[in-house]
Amino acid sequence: TKKSTNEVIEELGLVQITDEKIIKTFVMEVLENSPDSIELYKSGKERAFGFMIGQIMKLSKGQANPKLVNDILKVELSRIIGDK
Repeated sequence: TKKSTNEVIEELGLVQITDEKIIKTFVMEVLENSPDSIELYKSGKERAFGFMIGQIMKLSKGQANPKLVNDILKVELSRIIGDK
């Protein structure tokens, strides 16, 4: 085609979300809907963290930057439950 790579990526919805405010919105939504996962994480169940990451990625349709998701989720969990 005569389209640029960036045009094709955008048309297919493959653009990665790197805006921290948008990612934080996803994180906060998952945290609000996952009180059980927060409690499991608080009690040392690391799998709960992975579950929440998965829910955030699902919410963002896989477009959120995974490193930012991980970093923001850690910060918000620390804020909610305190440092582990």
